[in-house]
Amino acid sequence: MLIFDEVICGFGRTGKWFGAQHFGVTPDLMTFAKGVTSGYLPLSGVIISRNVCDTLEEPDFVLRTGYTYSGHPTSCAAGIANLELMERETLVERANHVGEQIRNGLESLRSDSLIDSWRGTGAVYAVEIEQDPTQIRNEIRSKGVILRPLNTGLAICPPLTISDNEIGQVIDTMAEVLK
Repeated sequence: MLIFDEVICGFGRTGKWFGAQHFGVTPDLMTFAKGVTSGYLPLSGVIISRNVCDTLEEPDFVLRTGYTYSGHPTSCAAGIANLELMERETLVERANHVGEQIRNGLESLRSDSLIDSWRGTGAVYAVEIEQDPTQIRNEIRSKGVILRPLNTGLAICPPLTISDNEIGQVIDTMAEVLK
């Protein structure tokens, strides 16, 4: 079975509704969370293929699942409202524009030898740096920009509504601190 974890990269973050779409495959199971409500309320789930569903729906068998707060109506309403807003404001497509702006900035940082490399798609990026990522993150945060340290680098995953000027602020702040 092919299982995709779309908790972070689902719901438009990569420039398509789901990361799996970039690879032209359909997973048998797909987990999701975070992006479905844009993090305003907790909501997660698992999407299963017809094949998996047929296996679980044998005659006289009911798959009983659930947790204390499963399917809470307030979280589900937030999810529906968020998805409607994302479609109305074409935020999935906007992730590609955000990514283009980030890539241009990261290429500039790389050409100035401030970062070792970068990788990413849509509005999900990571940069590799020689300095301590936690220390660099703290210095960047003290200047009003929030990034997440990763092993040997930094994650850049802004909201899809970020403006071009704000992307410029992220890149300029990184450059200032990395120098």
